[in-house]
Amino acid sequence: MDIFVYGTLKKGFPNHHIIKDSVFIGKDTTADQYCMFDLGSFPAVVNTGNRCNIKGEVYCIDSDMLNSLDILEGKFFTRKKVKLESNREAWMYFLDTSACNTSNFPLIPNGDWNK
Repeated sequence: MDIFVYGTLKKGFPNHHIIKDSVFIGKDTTADQYCMFDLGSFPAVVNTGNRCNIKGEVYCIDSDMLNSLDILEGKFFTRKKVKLESNREAWMYFLDTSACNTSNFPLIPNGDWNK
C-alpha cells in the first residue's frame, strides 16, 4: 500500500529513518486542496479550507509499517485515503482539529513544508 508523507518522514527530515527501508515511489502532490499549517517542528494538514495542493513523497509500505506510523502520528492525526496528481491513491495523515486548534499557527500557503 502507498503512504503520502509531507513532513518529518520525508527524506532529509528527522523521522525519515522510520521509513527509509520502504520503497520510495517518488515525489507527488495531492489532487485535492487542503490547508497546511506550520506547528513548529512539524507540519499538519487539515481536511478543510481548500487552500492548496500538498507536496510530499510516496512510499510503498506494508501493514506493519502502517501500524508503526499510526503509533507515531498518535492521537492528534487521522489517516485517510487521498488521490494524488499521479493518479495514485495513498494514505495521508490529517490533523484532528478537535484535538488541536490551528488558529495560532501560520498557514503554509504553497503546501510545501521545508524546514
